[in-house]
Amino acid sequence: MASFIQSLSIVRNLIATVGIFFGFYLLFSGNQSLGVSLVAVLAVGIVGLIAFVSHVLLHREDAARLGWAVPVPYFQYEVGFANLAFAVAALVAVLASFGPRAGAAVILGYAVYLLQAGLLHARLSIGPDAGSRRGRAIFSLVFAFAMLGFVGASLLMS
Repeated sequence: MASFIQSLSIVRNLIATVGIFFGFYLLFSGNQSLGVSLVAVLAVGIVGLIAFVSHVLLHREDAARLGWAVPVPYFQYEVGFANLAFAVAALVAVLASFGPRAGAAVILGYAVYLLQAGLLHARLSIGPDAGSRRGRAIFSLVFAFAMLGFVGASLLMS
């Protein structure tokens, strides 16, 4: 199961990367609405749903992957529910045609959430038992800053 959860994490990161890359491409090609929708659906909606599954439904395997195995997984449930909340908000904003500003607001919220997670991983990556936390910290921070940059560029172009 460990290889499945690792593969799921890689898929989640690829989906986020593709969403942000093409979101920027569309934004700078003059299609702000589609760019915001793409980032909201892929980098927040789909990524949030996958994170929910990882943290809640596959919590034991995910805890082992993170190196944070605990006897009661309430923390993981909380993180999974936060991911699900952002995913639902992003999908509703796009599917209900609330417009690019609503999508950007959801992306901004998720970016701030991930920035905080990245900073936590960065803090925990200092020391001899850091393990793979440095990689998670770097990816979370890059992902968060890319999303923050996307939101900033999107708002400047509107």
